[in-house]
Amino acid sequence: MKRLFKLLILCTVLAQAGSAQVSFKILPWDDPLPGLYYEVGEASQPLALSLQKISRSYPLPVGASLRIFDQTPSVPLPGEEAPKPVIATELAPGSGESLVIVSKRGDTYKAAVLPFDPKTMPFNALTLLNLTRYDVRLRVDDKLHRMKPGQRLSLPFEYVYGEKESFKTEMAAEIEGETQLIFNGFIPLMKDARVLFFLSADLQSEKERKRLPVRFTHVYEAQLADEVRASIDQIEYEASDIDLSGIDF
Repeated sequence: MKRLFKLLILCTVLAQAGSAQVSFKILPWDDPLPGLYYEVGEASQPLALSLQKISRSYPLPVGASLRIFDQTPSVPLPGEEAPKPVIATELAPGSGESLVIVSKRGDTYKAAVLPFDPKTMPFNALTLLNLTRYDVRLRVDDKLHRMKPGQRLSLPFEYVYGEKESFKTEMAAEIEGETQLIFNGFIPLMKDARVLFFLSADLQSEKERKRLPVRFTHVYEAQLADEVRASIDQIEYEASDIDLSGIDF
């Protein structure tokens, strides 16, 4: 009987391992990306996306590649070509959740994947991501910080309505040997949310690019009531590297 009981437990563990899943969310960067589907085994599921808004969570089996199509994947008829994915990428290794940033230029899609677990991108924190090639110095509520290209910086906050609703922020960058003020204003915060603030290259005309070569993108994700809150003790106050090499939007 004991042997049978142990065997049942082993079968249960193996079954759970076989069906283990991770998840991903999508951030459409410069296009709302309508009509996309992703492959789940032999089935497909539509993706509900909005421009510069983080999507809901979608599951994917552990170890599976993320394959996204601009039409419903189907078994081709004899002589027909199988639909090809417009995006095929791996999720962030070692992270239970990934954020997939997707850009579309013409008919070309590009994707970059970031770990999106609460330790890396915490709730109740502002996370700044430097996607530019510039060293950036910041003053956030009178505290000084520095971000090199390809670094992120997470700053915890306690949102208080009417008292603490934003970070007063100044940013300067070393551009062609000169220090330029690139941002001077307030970054809005949100209660029980993770707030992301991207610094990226400005893709406007050459004239505009010389005037201000950095673009700012502010997105946030509110925390659901049943999600576990990130501990303030886990949040990194100093800039740390994160793999942003795939992002050249």
